[in-house]
Amino acid sequence: MAKFKVQDGEQVLMEGLLPYLKSKYRYIPGLSYLTDRRFVHTNNLRGRAVGGLVGALMTARIDLEVPLETITRIGRSSHGRKNHPVLVILTRDGQDHRIVAEDEAWFQAFDRALAQRHPGQMS
Repeated sequence: MAKFKVQDGEQVLMEGLLPYLKSKYRYIPGLSYLTDRRFVHTNNLRGRAVGGLVGALMTARIDLEVPLETITRIGRSSHGRKNHPVLVILTRDGQDHRIVAEDEAWFQAFDRALAQRHPGQMS
């Protein structure tokens, strides 16, 4: 697995601890990043202990990377007995990736980022 590194000219729009639902019964906790180019989930939490974003950039390994240009739609779902809100990312190749996102700000950030990337196409 590669380490997460901000690319030249790339802007981090949001960062936070979000579980990635690998399957119905398995989730992977980790740091997630939404940039103006991609969504990245890392399965390494050690970076948080080292010192926030700087520490995470030094140690975080990529578990999931989805370029914004491949996203066709985002949706909402829920997971578990407590109906945790889930951000569903649908891609051009027919895959869907599910991220537990308790904070509504993630949904809004995705809407804004995708509107910039796909003007007039996202709903």
